Amino acid sequence: GPGSRYEIITPAAVAAVRGTQFRVASDQAHAIMRSEITQGTVSVDNKYRQSDVRKGFGLLAKKGEKLAPPRKLLPATNLQHNQSVYNLSPYYFDWPEINNGIVYQAHLSSHNEVRSYQLGKPELTVDTLNDGEYTLSVRGVDEMGLQGLSASFTFQVLNHPGPPALASEPENPIIRTGQQTLSWPSVPNVQRYNIQLADNPDFKPLLIEETVTGNTFTPPRTLAPGQHFWRVASRNAHAETGHFSQPAAFRLYPGLQAPATVHATAKSLFIDVSWANANGAQNYELQLSKDKQFEDIVKIINTQSTHSRLAKPVDYGTYYVRTRASNALGEHGPYSPVQDIELASPDVKSGWLFSGIALLLLLL
Repeated sequence: GPGSRYEIITPAAVAAVRGTQFRVASDQAHAIMRSEITQGTVSVDNKYRQSDVRKGFGLLAKKGEKLAPPRKLLPATNLQHNQSVYNLSPYYFDWPEINNGIVYQAHLSSHNEVRSYQLGKPELTVDTLNDGEYTLSVRGVDEMGLQGLSASFTFQVLNHPGPPALASEPENPIIRTGQQTLSWPSVPNVQRYNIQLADNPDFKPLLIEETVTGNTFTPPRTLAPGQHFWRVASRNAHAETGHFSQPAAFRLYPGLQAPATVHATAKSLFIDVSWANANGAQNYELQLSKDKQFEDIVKIINTQSTHSRLAKPVDYGTYYVRTRASNALGEHGPYSPVQDIELASPDVKSGWLFSGIALLLLLL
């Protein structure tokens, strides 16, 4: 009734309670009692002193010592900015730091479970939670071990399916065909997946994004040579998509082919050479040789283009040209067909001109 009285007796002190809300903790090992009052007044006394502790204050009592004056409790923080519904793990919560707070005491409760945490920072990460409603309560704890006023909020967990674990074995493998089939471990109770593929780890922009049934995917078109990244997210029966997996990567470098044709044309001071493009080529090596076996090479040029201009050699006669492609890994493809080119001396050309003029005069 209204005049009822409730006493808590510990080795350090006696707390008498009437119409109030409070917390009392007794440390038997150190003969300490802590009282924290959140509503009303609690009377605490031992053989040395009696003290009335009001709302918002706490008191530390030690056996054999006088009661310390009541101490103002740390204020409540604020949790209301955290999400009201969580779909994806891990579950992250934070709150404004409380002045003078050394640690934080947090309690996470559901209808059938309570988890307690002691934290050195104003944040909490929980790896796994089942679907349901939860309440998180947080209090600051000062240097005397007194817990401050509580802040709490209620949220729901409606989990979306987790992602599969992708693995590249070996890591970042080299693929030799553009029609690479990607696969990943199945996720329980998941039949459909969203897959993204890009040529950069930020996935901006995307090359391909599709939803597939099953745990394999073959790109619908041949991919360009180079580095590629891909990731997968699970999709449940309600068309809810979870977060994406960690990216996996592969390098696509199909086998290089030889340039199909080479054309060489002699000019007055140069030799112009052009050749067909080789798929996947990043660079080309052009060789000019005095012999068809390319044992007496006079010039080698590396270029990213499919044409080049060479200065004419000093010596005249028959020369041979060929080229081959290389990719970003420094791998070389086979050589192109050999093209020969005749470099005539000026004396030969003059003799041809003189013979032509003499023949014309005879005809006249």
